[in-house]
Amino acid sequence: MTVARKHPEALCEQCPLAEKPCAPSSWPKNGKKPLAAVVSRSPGYHEAMVGAPFSGPSGKVLDYLLQEQGVKREEILVTNTVLCAPDAGKVPPEAIKACAPRLRAELDGVKLVVAAGSEAVNLLVGRGSIDRHRGYRIQQNGRIVVATNNPALVLRDDSTFPNLRRDFRRAFNPLPPPILPKVEVIENARDAKDLLKSFRPGLIAADIESRGGLSKRATLVSLQFAVDGGTGFVLGEREGLWKDSNFIQDHLRPFLGSDGYRFLWWNGKFDVQVLRHSYGADARVDEDGMLLSYALDERGGVHALEYCLAEEFAWPNYEPASVKKFKDTGIVEDYDELHYYAGLDVAGTYQLYELYLERLENE
Repeated sequence: MTVARKHPEALCEQCPLAEKPCAPSSWPKNGKKPLAAVVSRSPGYHEAMVGAPFSGPSGKVLDYLLQEQGVKREEILVTNTVLCAPDAGKVPPEAIKACAPRLRAELDGVKLVVAAGSEAVNLLVGRGSIDRHRGYRIQQNGRIVVATNNPALVLRDDSTFPNLRRDFRRAFNPLPPPILPKVEVIENARDAKDLLKSFRPGLIAADIESRGGLSKRATLVSLQFAVDGGTGFVLGEREGLWKDSNFIQDHLRPFLGSDGYRFLWWNGKFDVQVLRHSYGADARVDEDGMLLSYALDERGGVHALEYCLAEEFAWPNYEPASVKKFKDTGIVEDYDELHYYAGLDVAGTYQLYELYLERLENE
């Protein structure tokens, strides 16, 4: 049977939804170039009957999210990963594949795309949950992609609305580019000792990178500190610092056990246990940035350090692939990348603490 294509680039003859009702993409009026594109999953029941995406109740949610950012629906391209309405349940992968050439053609030249829902995120950004990609303006071949939930989800779960608002703000009214902290790396006992002596009493952000979990064989790869949000100081392992018993006994343990400092961590319970169990240090958590984050926002899934830095300060995704691999295997492939990541972590913790403390006092 011959199947008529509903779009010149759509492979409708290969699509299991070819006979289903279609809701073609909605374009700006008067042939204007789209300011951006919102790509969602598929037409729902109402959209299939009307023949236009986001024409039902979910469309009112979309319109509100856009209007909050000063954007009108008629200024953007609104479409789905598939143009035709599936039956109840997931969209068939074959349908997404058949409609993908159509979507690529329609998005050609569009500089900003909001990928709304797991199907759109997987197709346009990459495999993984929405939360994995949320929080960033992802640079992609001259285009920026922002991952978020499908606005229709709000109709079933209103707890998703705050994230949607933040994601649309990130897409259409982003914060200015951040100035990232400096990172200084120290890998010998003499300079490490001098660094600890240079710290004045007060608040110090701390963080570790380690291997071995919480076993007795757990070892430090790096220990990092920050006394402000501008610089992260990283003590690394390459010159045998964590095997130097004199440095650990005479300098590290007294420093971490001193009452003259208040130690700030981000979810520091694990970190201090490693320092206690493996190095005999009386490490403690005086302040915890993650707990402050929870105090300000009780929702789950929004308290990872990297996400909070992206949300509050527009930090980029600064965790390279080598660091991800290190966290899985304990093997360091690139010390420079690991140290830079670690230094940003600890200085970012200090920045967020200052912001959250001010916010808590105001509230």
